[in-house]
Amino acid sequence: MDELRLAELKLRVEADDPAALFEYSNIIAETDPTGAEKFLLLSAQLGHPPALERAGDLHMASGNTAEAERCYRTCAKAGMLDCAVKLLAIKLKEPAEETAAVRELEELAVSGVTSAALALADYYSDNGNRKQAAYWRSTAK
Repeated sequence: MDELRLAELKLRVEADDPAALFEYSNIIAETDPTGAEKFLLLSAQLGHPPALERAGDLHMASGNTAEAERCYRTCAKAGMLDCAVKLLAIKLKEPAEETAAVRELEELAVSGVTSAALALADYYSDNGNRKQAAYWRSTAK
């Protein structure tokens, strides 16, 4: 990134532009992981859907499922289907939600959402149903 573009980006970051905060966090991720996470979470707090997804992933990795669900739900409402799949994958682990989550994942998978087909393949594999796992994995290709 040239100096002029970086200077322009920094001005947008200082103005709390959610997209700029997200972009800046990606740029500094290798050199300043702590700073990158700070800018990512600020972008997510301001409602930037790609930042919300990544923040949800961070929360899942740290075991904070409730906060991950909140992030995924918000970006799913913004039309990010992969976030809807991640939210449904969490619901697969809740017995009261499992059947409905499977149905919703199947609908998404049939409509062409690859991540939904892969989530179903993992679900069926984890539950010992190799035939269904193979079927859903084959539809993901």
